[in-house]
Amino acid sequence: MRFFAHAIEESLLDQLLEKICELVIDDELIFIETRSTKGSSELEKCMVNFKSSIGEIHFRMLYSLEYLRAKVEKNFTIIECTEGMGLAVYEGEDPFVIRLVLGKL
Repeated sequence: MRFFAHAIEESLLDQLLEKICELVIDDELIFIETRSTKGSSELEKCMVNFKSSIGEIHFRMLYSLEYLRAKVEKNFTIIECTEGMGLAVYEGEDPFVIRLVLGKL
């Protein structure tokens, strides 16, 4: 789910994670890469809208690493977890990004 988790509202992410949990087979891995609140907000989660090349209102749901970890640990084992800059540089932007590799509990 590269740059998908931050493009939907939290309630939809929760539903998606539940469905993936139901469907995942033992050896399958789930990859999540999403923008972090780090560097943008002190909150554990926040919705932001900004002007971008794709429109006047560009929605993003940002999560802190701790909040997102707690959310996915309900249904998955965290195999790898990284947060930092330099992970998703694009056209001069270098946001804080969270990368998770998840497996079945």
